[in-house]
Amino acid sequence: MRRRAAAVTAATLLGLLAPAVPASAAAPRVTLSGRVLDENGRGVATATVRFSVEVRKDPPPSSLADDLGDAFSLFARGLFCAFSFGFGCDLMDDDEPEAWRVTVNARTDASGRWAYAFGSGLRVEEQVFDDVAVTRPALIRGTLPPRTTTSVRYRGERTLPTIRLWLRGASVDKVSTTHRRIRAKVPAVLGTPASPVNVALVQGSKTAWSYGDVVGGVRTVDTRVVETGTTGTQTRVTTKIGSRYVTYRSGVRPVTKAVRPMSRGKGCYVHRLVPPAEPPRCELTDGRLGERSDVTDADRSVVVDLGRLSRPEAYVVRGCEVRAVAGSVEGVVYLDVSVESKERQVYTGSPAVPVRYVRLDVGTCWPREVSVFGAPFATPVSGQTVRHQMIVGSSNAFSAISHTGQAGPLAPPATAVSSLVVSSARVSRRRLRLRFMRGAFREG
Repeated sequence: MRRRAAAVTAATLLGLLAPAVPASAAAPRVTLSGRVLDENGRGVATATVRFSVEVRKDPPPSSLADDLGDAFSLFARGLFCAFSFGFGCDLMDDDEPEAWRVTVNARTDASGRWAYAFGSGLRVEEQVFDDVAVTRPALIRGTLPPRTTTSVRYRGERTLPTIRLWLRGASVDKVSTTHRRIRAKVPAVLGTPASPVNVALVQGSKTAWSYGDVVGGVRTVDTRVVETGTTGTQTRVTTKIGSRYVTYRSGVRPVTKAVRPMSRGKGCYVHRLVPPAEPPRCELTDGRLGERSDVTDADRSVVVDLGRLSRPEAYVVRGCEVRAVAGSVEGVVYLDVSVESKERQVYTGSPAVPVRYVRLDVGTCWPREVSVFGAPFATPVSGQTVRHQMIVGSSNAFSAISHTGQAGPLAPPATAVSSLVVSSARVSRRRLRLRFMRGAFREG
């Protein structure tokens, strides 16, 4: 009788424990794949797909003895739960392996396809892959490469959604002698823009000019913002595709027919009320549009020496607003120039007479580059006298300055570049004439 009861009990235990025996077959390797296309639907080669994903390690295959041991342990916990009425009872083992993140780096082939195989025994958790980034090498050497960032929801499939790159961004077409038109229409396949398009004029990897509000993808700008040294345009935009947001940074699109300012490579100086021992070195006209200069917040204004009498027409100051513009023949007395600004940091207006020196008051701002546009003035022939009438100060004190000499540009002022600041409210006409006479004597 006892043998029969024991056999029944053993059979019952085996019947109860049979479903709890795990399978010992190894899980197959997980491979994720996808494709990268450009805005025209062509595969993008040599693009890098990068994202991080959470993985867990599958338990190793177990032996029959291990399986029977786990089964008896489960049965014992079940008996404990039955007699303890559920208090302090946990039927399942908390032996789930810990998860960790793996960074995926995959390279696309000639057709734009990529694949990444995880190690044996790893399984990928179903979740949202944040910060999926696709980058392609720069289209123009030394510039920032096209890049796409987004998040992808993975539901256990082996293929991720197709990701697109915007290889050619906005164009800046010349529509007249003074204006260009930015065209930055976002292709429909890239999604619906969630914010206005940002178009940057770049020099290498640095931003020389930026338009963050190209609403509708079209905007007219002054042609002089695209000056010599500008590499091209680069466009940024965030779009929405379904419930997913995608951010694009296009490749650099070259610009053509850039204009060269007459001040490029010319001398420029910091203008202070107290003259320095030697004029500081100025980097504001060297054509490095994206670099910050050494002009400090103690400086009042910047003087550009055009080298000869000229008729300036426009003034572009990158990074600063101009408070006032003035011109001078010899760098001593300056005549205010009436300017207007229909576009930020671009000022247009010509002085009443040809000038050699242009003074730009930028206050305490730090300009990155100063550009003066215009045309040289035909210098007088030998022996001819040119008389420049200049109004100084708000009280309309008048002075007449005559220069007689050979053809060619005027000599630099004897006062170097610190230039005499004349206030008609404090200086009488007589003292003003005496200063001019002393300056002419030193030049002679």
